[in-house]
Amino acid sequence: MVFNLYSLPLYIFSLLMLILAFTAWNYKTAGGAKEFSMLALACALYSSAYGLEISSLNLETVLLWLKVEYAGIAAIPALFILFALAYTEKSNRFSIIAKSSFFIIPLITVSLFYTNQLHGLMYQDVFMDQEGLFPVISFVRGPWYWVQNGYVVMAILYSNVLFMVMWFNANKVYRRQIAIMLLGSLIPWFGLVIYLFRPLTWNLDFNPFFLSLSSIIFAWGLFRYKLFDLVPVVRAKLFEELPYGVLILDPALRIIDINDSARCYLGLDCPAIGQKAAEVLSYWPELAKLLAAIDRKYHVELKKEDNGSTHWFRIDFLPLKGENRIVTGYIILLSDITERQEAEEELKTLATTDILTGLWNRRYFIETMDKELKRAQRYRHKLTLVMLDVDHFKKINDSFGHQAGDYTLQHIGRLFLNRLRAVDTAARLGGDEIGIILPEINVDDARKLAVSLKEAVADNPVDFKNSVIPVTVSMGVAALTETMSGLEDILSAADRALYQAKEEGRNRVAVSTVNGSEEGLQ
Repeated sequence: MVFNLYSLPLYIFSLLMLILAFTAWNYKTAGGAKEFSMLALACALYSSAYGLEISSLNLETVLLWLKVEYAGIAAIPALFILFALAYTEKSNRFSIIAKSSFFIIPLITVSLFYTNQLHGLMYQDVFMDQEGLFPVISFVRGPWYWVQNGYVVMAILYSNVLFMVMWFNANKVYRRQIAIMLLGSLIPWFGLVIYLFRPLTWNLDFNPFFLSLSSIIFAWGLFRYKLFDLVPVVRAKLFEELPYGVLILDPALRIIDINDSARCYLGLDCPAIGQKAAEVLSYWPELAKLLAAIDRKYHVELKKEDNGSTHWFRIDFLPLKGENRIVTGYIILLSDITERQEAEEELKTLATTDILTGLWNRRYFIETMDKELKRAQRYRHKLTLVMLDVDHFKKINDSFGHQAGDYTLQHIGRLFLNRLRAVDTAARLGGDEIGIILPEINVDDARKLAVSLKEAVADNPVDFKNSVIPVTVSMGVAALTETMSGLEDILSAADRALYQAKEEGRNRVAVSTVNGSEEGLQ
């Protein structure tokens, strides 16, 4: 053997293939990584052995290295197919037996090559050609040689089709990535054509060079875009099947991609690709307005009214930045949070509402009263409080049962809710005690309202299980004055008026005066 300068690139390619094979094997749980690793090993074996072959001077040594080469040569087309299937997510369409069948022709090829001297099916005649740049093997091709190369042609062509179909079916965002893989699958054609037709090549085999180049391009696409972690077909599938709506915009805020969930959420019948997002979403002005100011990563929660129904969405805005932190596009994520919003509202309602009567509960009453009191004191607004309870409520429970008592409270709650203003707050404070906050109303108007509520209760007896239960209420009214320092003062004033009404015979309204005494019973 001698050192052949032309073998040096082959050794470099072989070393690079070994590095790529080892690196890819570390990603063997990802689709296509294991198959690529084995393909790179086969290419490394082919390249290194061919480098040693063209460095040999006699036929016996050349045939020895050629036998080593064929272990890689025969396996490459089967591994090429397996890699393309795994990468394009078509591998699961084939059983283990079907995948194993891809190696039938390679096994026959290796067996026939090792026993070629018995039958000549691979090479009918072998000799050294001394007329080129250096001595190389030359041979007369046998019938199985053409079967093997036909298999190579079929494998490369099938892989080309798989990558091309994947490119056509993929979203535009991923086509550049897949184009690299398609290019890598086309490169072997150059080596194959040159090898089969040998145009002025001095019987040299250029397949190791082009196969190594093909593997390098595969690795570039895989590692550059980190597609071993998530290949484009999986990304595309994830993009379409995500429960989140996804819009991808270019720097000019035109829609360049949109998944089915987003179209459903936004009520779009067509993809709207290429259109201005603000124009497409003009029917939802709150969102369209936000699109004009996507300068950072943030999220909002927006309400969307659609044909009488209300939906809530969390919307995330994600600017995409490339080199020098220049914005290259935007991602908008939409997630339907209607159920969560409704659950939160329900929890809020449960936390602030009296379940029995539908009125507010004591906690909400105290919080609201404190806010209204501070607001009234700050802006010198009027504020009046009404306290009441049901006359002889214990007697109703004892005579008709607790269900009748509960029904009575519900009945009074409905009467009040139908007669109070939207700004008024009626709350059940406990037992049969009810408080009513009346903002921005003077004491005279509050007394008139209390009298009308009292009369409404008296005029509408409770009809419970065929029993008519007469019900009356006693009420105390207190207005906020300058002498009152806080919440306790107005509550105490209203309570004193309530007890005055009860002491005077019940079914009455008493009003607390500025000096603490009560005036007038009605």
